[in-house]
Amino acid sequence: MLQNLSPAVKKILIVNVAIFLATAFGNTLNLSETFACFNPFLPHTEQILNPAFKPWQIVTYMFLHADLGHIFSNMLGLIFFGPILESFMGEQKFLKFYIICGIGSAIFYCLVNYLEMYNMDSSSVEFFMKAQARCIGASGAVMGILGAFAYLFPNLEMMMLFIPIPIKAKYMVALYALYDLFQGVRVLGGEAVGGVAHFAHIGGLLVGIILVRFFQYAKKY
Repeated sequence: MLQNLSPAVKKILIVNVAIFLATAFGNTLNLSETFACFNPFLPHTEQILNPAFKPWQIVTYMFLHADLGHIFSNMLGLIFFGPILESFMGEQKFLKFYIICGIGSAIFYCLVNYLEMYNMDSSSVEFFMKAQARCIGASGAVMGILGAFAYLFPNLEMMMLFIPIPIKAKYMVALYALYDLFQGVRVLGGEAVGGVAHFAHIGGLLVGIILVRFFQYAKKY
């Protein structure tokens, strides 16, 4: 199966799986504390920069996953949509695209998280928990791939899991985006339990569309 994947997709897949296996079976290996993305902003406190945050985390977080279902869904999206997109961009440009989408996703998540915390009591347990929350996973980068795919091939019909009818790429991605937006707003409003960084997904999607729309990331040169 691996031999049929495009070069960049294959490399991203191998790195993600290798790190997941290392953290899953290496009981003494805890990469999350160092490489997960912590929000660098703590509103209403004298200490503006979160001591848990390190600059490299906006890149390294996208190679960590919480469990088997988490990495499986992300790598499935990468395998399905990545090779087609890479064939238009070329290997090097696709790798840059993937990383930039992941970085944009982390930044968007941190900004929304900051706004969410802004009116909280900084001495509350809820504030402390959100300040120490970490973001991990390739979901934002993969959503960037989906966004670019829908922009470049809007009318290409796809089959969604659990929906046995073909649906155009632009509608499929729009449904994913609306779901993330709905769930993200519910979490902000306290109507749903957090745990999934829905706004990180939306951030990655937006960055992916912007890159192919304004920066010609789909052209080889």
